[in-house]
Amino acid sequence: MIGNVVHFTMGVLVVVKMQSGPSSLAAQWSLAGMYLVFAVLFGYVTFTHPGKSA
Repeated sequence: MIGNVVHFTMGVLVVVKMQSGPSSLAAQWSLAGMYLVFAVLFGYVTFTHPGKSA
């Protein structure tokens, strides 16, 4: 569980670092943004309590 969060976090950091160079494309930035959104959503689902269901 925590490994997935670390994977997403490191993935976002690597992609952003790669994009900071002179040859960054808009498509690559959009993919990095989508990866970041999925990382945040995964962290939210993983670390929040669903609440009582009755």
